[in-house]
Amino acid sequence: MLAKERNNLRGRDLSSHSASFIPFSAQTRMSGVDLDGREVRKGALEAITRLCGSRGHSIPVELQACVREISNAGGTPLLVAENGRVLGAIALTDIVKAGMKERFDHLRAMGIRTMMITGDIR
Repeated sequence: MLAKERNNLRGRDLSSHSASFIPFSAQTRMSGVDLDGREVRKGALEAITRLCGSRGHSIPVELQACVREISNAGGTPLLVAENGRVLGAIALTDIVKAGMKERFDHLRAMGIRTMMITGDIR
C-alpha cells in the first residue's frame, strides 16, 4: 500500500489468476505467491537455499558473495526464487530516524545505558 501511494502505482485485480499468497512465518522464514503456475518466494538465505536445494538447484557462488557484502554492510540479505531457482538478492536496510544519535547521547549522559533492538534473527 505504501509503495503504491508513494510511487503512484495502480493495483491489479488478480482474481482471474488464481493467486495464492504465502504469508511470512518464523518457521519457514519466507513468503511468496503462487501465480499462474509460477512459485515466487522471498526469504532468508537459509530458507531459500533449502527450498532451491529441494528442487536440485544451488545458490550461485557470485550470489553468495553478494549476500556476504550485504551482511558486512549491516544490511539483511533476502533472496528471491522462482520455481526453486534463485533469481537474486535484495538488500534490506534499517533506516535510523533523524535525531536518534542525539537522543541516545542524551540518555547516556544521564547514565542510562541504551541499546537498539531489531526484529532480525541471525
